[in-house]
Order: sequence, then structure tokens, then C-alpha cells
Amino acid sequence: RWAFFPSVSAGWRASEEAFLKKLNWVDNLKLRGSWGQLGNQNIGNYPYQDALSVSTGPSNENLNNNFGGTLAQGISKRAINNENIKWETTTVTDIGLDFSFFRSKIFASVDWYKKVTKDILRGLQVPDFIGLEPPTINNGVMQNKGWEFLLGHENRIGKFHYSIQGNLESYKNKLIKFGSREISGINIRQEGLPWNTYYVYLQDGIYQNQDDVDNGPITTAYTSIKPQPGDIRYKDISGPDGVPDGKIDPTYDRVPVKGVFPKFNYGLNIFADFKSFDLNVFFQGVAGRKTFVNQWGVSPFRQASAPPVWWRDKAWDGEGTSNTVPHIYVDEGYTPNNQNSTFWLGNSSYLRLKNVQLGYTLPDKWSKKIRIQNLRVFVSGDNLITFTKFFQGLDPERTSTGSSRAAIYPQAAIYTFGAKVTL
Repeated sequence: RWAFFPSVSAGWRASEEAFLKKLNWVDNLKLRGSWGQLGNQNIGNYPYQDALSVSTGPSNENLNNNFGGTLAQGISKRAINNENIKWETTTVTDIGLDFSFFRSKIFASVDWYKKVTKDILRGLQVPDFIGLEPPTINNGVMQNKGWEFLLGHENRIGKFHYSIQGNLESYKNKLIKFGSREISGINIRQEGLPWNTYYVYLQDGIYQNQDDVDNGPITTAYTSIKPQPGDIRYKDISGPDGVPDGKIDPTYDRVPVKGVFPKFNYGLNIFADFKSFDLNVFFQGVAGRKTFVNQWGVSPFRQASAPPVWWRDKAWDGEGTSNTVPHIYVDEGYTPNNQNSTFWLGNSSYLRLKNVQLGYTLPDKWSKKIRIQNLRVFVSGDNLITFTKFFQGLDPERTSTGSSRAAIYPQAAIYTFGAKVTL
């Protein structure tokens, strides 16, 4: 019912030491570190208590007793309780370095961190025949560790002032302890892997002719629907004996695939002003990420939607025409091509010009003539340009990872004109 979560931090301002004060180009040099813990108990109310639930029957039935009251059908135990659960604990260690040189013309910040969450509160894995909801237990350890960098430059040349600031973040997620692996749709939760790693078939080209189909692996996932030339071919990874067995089976031939977490997140901000003009440009990017998409917006003729242009242009249309994109088919229900595979994993890395704003501030002498304190007019644009290898027509920032639906309304390009007046 209670827990103790301490924290501590310390810093050393090395630039204040006598041996560094002699270096007039060093403005600030600080080494810092922190360690602390946080708790989580967001699991509902009193799951540690042995509680009974009252059932009043289906809500659409009029169940009244002779006295005009509602008929209570019974009291039952619906979940297994665990009296020994405790708080989930997250421990964060951070070591950082801040510095600025040459009268702050160059400044930077570097951080290394390690975040470990243990005693994760989760439901126990129990078989369905138990007949009760699983108890909440403390089980699992997850680790996130990485680097964060910030580097900037600022200067003034006469009436021209500018600053450039970039940031880069890289981290790795790993499930240290979890118990038996869990598979949910296209994801797997398994010790040693990142959380919710993709778990899919590997695309092994496209069937080019009937001989390829006849000599290819037998797919046990859809025995009633046979592949044909132009369909996706999947790689035979293993069988019950640990070696390829000429069959494509969901138990043995799906593999973990990296990409659910990006390798890098980065950004760049540029600011400049000259006399009465000012300009601000902001770039944002993600590298090394993959996103699984299908259904509306990608699958051809899904609910009568037309195939995307890139599919139409690159689709298999006879032997040797394509070994990456299958023929155009009607995606209605279960087909050999809509299996969860690497074909549907798109490279969702991108670089986006997120915002540009150009402004003009009326000089003071003109402002006084029209009896105002300040007037600034500006024009800005959001989401102007995106560089990406993601599926053409889809926004790499806007996909539904829960349902894997691709047709999510993209972020719109916005153009704004405005004025700010101070009377």
C-alpha cells in the first residue's frame, strides 16, 4: 500500500575551477548526474483483495421478483486476487555534460541515460480453463538506454543575427524478463527483444511461373486457397525439427523483425534576423523505423478502393516483371498475399520540413506615427515537404499501429498569414 522512491542529483561546475578560469574561451563546463526512482500503481482499485461480484442478469431482460425489485441472479468470484503485489518501480540513471565556448557562440549538451522498470504490474499468464480473470502480479523487467545530443551555434555579424541548433536522440529498448513469450497479431513480446517486436513471415520474392508454385513451400496457413504466379512467396525458415521442412507454418516460419522503435530521432532549428526581418525554419526526422500497414489505402480493391499508384506501376504482370510487388488482386477476405509478412512493413523513416515562418516587424519610428507600440506581420507554413521512402501516398507520421489501417488522414500542409498588433 506504500513504497519509498528516493532520488539524488549532483553537479560539478568545472568552469568555476581556477585551472579552467584561465581559459577565457570556456564560458561554461558542467558535469552532472542524477539517480532516482518512480513508482506506478495504475492497476485499478484494490486488486489485492478477495472480492465478489454481483450479477443482475442480461440488461435487456425484465427480471422482477414478487416484490417488484430487480432479480439478482447471483454472486460470484470473477478474478484471482494476489495479496502480495507491490508497486512497479522505475529507476533512471542520467549522466550529462553541458558546455559553451567562445562567448556562447558554440554550446552543447550530452546525456547518457538508463531507465529500468522492474516488478512490472501485469496479468499472470494462465490457461483459459481456469475460468477466472488472471491475478495481477509483479513480473517483468524492461530496459531503455540511450544518448541525447544537442549542438548549437549562435553569432552576430553586424545587423545580421543567426542561430543553428540540432538535436539527436538514440535509444534501445529491451525486455529483460517477461516469462513465456506472448504473440499478439503481428507482434511478439519475448525476453531479449524490444517490446512488441514485429513477428511476421519473410517475403522471399514473387512466384514467377507455375513451376515456382509447384516447387515452392506448401503454406499450411491457407490450405483451401492455393498460390498462383504473381503471388508473394514466403521463406521457409524452420519446421518441428529445427530445419526447413518445405512448409510455411505460423508456428515455425514467422521471425522477429526489427524496426518497431526508430534508431534515431532528430531535429534542426534555424533562426535568423536582419534589421526588421526574421526567419525561423524547423526540420524534424526519424531514422531506422518500420511501420506495418495494410487494409484500406494499400490493399488493392479493399472495400472497392482502387489500388495505390505505386502498386499499379510496380505490380507483377508476367514472368520477370517484378520480384517485389505481387500482381493486382481483389483483397476480399483471406488470400495468399495478405498474410502478415515483411511486404507490409514499410520504411517509415522521414525528414520533414515541419515549419517555416517569415516575419517583418515595423520599425519603431513608423509605429509611433500610426500610434501603436508594435506591429509584426508574418507568413508561415507547416508540413511543407517530406522526404521518405514510405508507401507512396501515406504519411509516415500518421498510421494506426493498433489496427494496421493505412488510410489515416495525413497531416495537412497549412499556410498561415497573420499580424500581431500591440496598441
